[in-house]
Amino acid sequence: MKQLIVCTMNNVNSVSFYAQARNAFAGFFGFVYFYFYFFTQTIQKSLTRPAAC
Repeated sequence: MKQLIVCTMNNVNSVSFYAQARNAFAGFFGFVYFYFYFFTQTIQKSLTRPAAC
């Protein structure tokens, strides 16, 4: 019975670790995507501004 409890605790710890890693990766990916979108928008505006004038 004690082994079952320890195994369950290890599974909970691993699941929480994977959830934290996934959340951190999702946050980092969203951050990079936002900067990439902002960077491309800035380049497009800087390239099209002289043409618009």
